[in-house]
Amino acid sequence: DSMYHRILLALDGSAASEKEAAYVAEIVSGRDDVYFHLAHVLPPSTLAESESAREAARETLVRLRQDLCDGGVSPERVDIGTLQGGTESSLSAALLDLARDQQCGTVVVGRNSLPWYREVFHQHPADELVRRAEGIAVWVVE
Repeated sequence: DSMYHRILLALDGSAASEKEAAYVAEIVSGRDDVYFHLAHVLPPSTLAESESAREAARETLVRLRQDLCDGGVSPERVDIGTLQGGTESSLSAALLDLARDQQCGTVVVGRNSLPWYREVFHQHPADELVRRAEGIAVWVVE
């Protein structure tokens, strides 16, 4: 449909998220038709709603955005934002809604990121994403 591709990265500030961003940057290295939306997924706790948690998330996103740019992605091709995690099905739904809102054809999630989600729901959000992602590719990065 369009002349470019947009990728949504679901991140959480962990080492696993750093690997996820580095992997995607390596895959698309040298291409100038790929755009990114980096979404820091905050846990559904009162802590996550605090201003300090949001500020820390923003700092992480700015750093990961810079990592992508250092890897050769031009800054105007990287948007950032936060996403509040909720119930089991609502996180995957929110990620897919965000992907559609941002016109992303691909959602990337790290297998070892979002550990709070696994603790609460006893599965990884990637499992639910893969089941529900009609028309959107899901990359699960180890």
